[in-house]
Amino acid sequence: MNLQIEGKTAVITGGDSGIGLETAIILAKEGANIVLSDIEEESLQKAVQKVKPYVADSQQIEAYPADLTNDDEVQALAKKVQDKFGGADILAHTAGARGAAGDFLELSDEDWMETINIDLMGTVRICRAFIPQMQNKGWGRIVTISSENALQPYEDESPYNACKAGVINLTKCLSRAYSKEGLLFNCVSPAYVATPMTD
Repeated sequence: MNLQIEGKTAVITGGDSGIGLETAIILAKEGANIVLSDIEEESLQKAVQKVKPYVADSQQIEAYPADLTNDDEVQALAKKVQDKFGGADILAHTAGARGAAGDFLELSDEDWMETINIDLMGTVRICRAFIPQMQNKGWGRIVTISSENALQPYEDESPYNACKAGVINLTKCLSRAYSKEGLLFNCVSPAYVATPMTD
């Protein structure tokens, strides 16, 4: 496969495992520089070791921890990528969490806000941080991750379902707003995938 991204810089959130880690390996094989991000430094470094065999001498790989519920940390991540690579070309936003689950009538506002802060607002923050870098280049690719739950919801996962539906809508909104500037947005909605979150 030749995705014609050799030399591009790809930022992968949720990059320490699951869909994010596998995405990083695919993009590394295609010749991209890789920036892995997740919340824990130790797990990120383990992920780096798994991706390194696919990184050629002409490529670079970095790992920058960031909590996507904290906008200061998201902006700091974007600055590191700007300083090191001159900005991101590709963003694969795979970070997320199932969040609170259970009977709808028993879920509190706090349960809802925890999931919204990670799954929906995390997507808002990461796109807001990296879209300007791609605008400056006149080229960018952003992939967000929704879920089958957005369209076929499980009744005990209402916060997650609603957030993932919001991610689809947000991705369409961003595409309409910025595609004319050379930015391409796609949203992927997987069903069950063998990942730590699914476990």
